[in-house]
Formats: sequence, structure tokens, C-alpha cells
Amino acid sequence: MNSGVILIKSAFWMVLAAFLCCCACACLTAGPSENQTSGGPSVIDKTPRDEPANVTFENAWQKLSYYESTGALNLTGVTIHQIYGTGVDARGNASSWIVGVQQGNTSSLLVYDRESWRQVSWGESFTSPYITFDQILLPTEIYDTNSQTIENTMNANGVKDSDIDLSDGVYTISIRSSNGLSQLRYNATTGELLS
Repeated sequence: MNSGVILIKSAFWMVLAAFLCCCACACLTAGPSENQTSGGPSVIDKTPRDEPANVTFENAWQKLSYYESTGALNLTGVTIHQIYGTGVDARGNASSWIVGVQQGNTSSLLVYDRESWRQVSWGESFTSPYITFDQILLPTEIYDTNSQTIENTMNANGVKDSDIDLSDGVYTISIRSSNGLSQLRYNATTGELLS
């Protein structure tokens, strides 16, 4: 047999062997695809995706400035009248923040849900005075300053989160459980426990 033909046949068999080896390795190391079956039901990944982490009001508010700088939200002339956090843990991190704002004669709610801000129309005017951040303690500071009282109240009620509302110069922390509702009220300027 011609040595050229032998060389071509040998090369062909070597390439074929390498190809089959690669295919076998890929089949052994790859998991089943969503539609692939192996004699039984198909395997579908039902692993829950991680929830975005709860966030402090301060971090959420910093993200709001990005929305304003890109023009996604127009906050010109806005005054803040209420701050409300839901699902707030003992460190002051919330699953959502709602800020009641007035812009001229128009009221709206700025809503942050751990990922983004959106503006929702609000039909009522806010009657509480506007909030100036440099004259109050921020929500995280209230939780930090009063952590022992807040944690003890949460533990006594068997819950891990609360709601916080700032209106009329007072923070109200509401802790709901099967036992009912417990509330702690703090002066927004000093952090002093009111009731």
C-alpha cells in the first residue's frame, strides 16, 4: 500500500478517535439539559434565585440620585414629607422604602424595592411638615442607637423585621406578630424614646 494512503488513513483514524474522546468527555461532564431525559423525567433547575439584599435608607437614597442624574425621575423642587420602610431588620435594612414627596401642588410616592426606584402618583396632599435630612437622625441611626430595645421587642414578639415610619418629627417602629402590634416611638431629632 502506498505510504501516502496509509498516512491519510492513520490521520483520519486519529482525528476520529480524538473527536469521539472529546464527545465522550463532554457527555460525562455535562449535566442534563432542561429538555434532556434519561429514561425518567427531565431535570429542570428549580433553584430559587437569590433575593436582592435589604438595603439601608441611605444606600437607597444614594441610588435615587442616579435616577435623577439620568433624567429617569424629575425631582426638581421636591420636598420630603414622609419616609416609610417595610421589612426592616434589626440593623435598619429594609426590603422597600417609600418616600412621600410634594412637588409644587403634586403629591407622589417614591418607591424603592431593593432594585430600583419608581414614582407613583398620590392623590392626597401631605399635611406633615417637610423633612430636612441634616436636622434628623436617619432610619439606620435610630436602629443603631436603640438596637437593644428594638431587638428585645422583636424577639419578644418572635419576629425578625419591623416597619418604620417618619412623620411629624417622630419615628414609629411597628412590630407586628400573632401577639398583636407593638410600637416604639422615637424623637427624629434626638433619637429619644417617646413611648
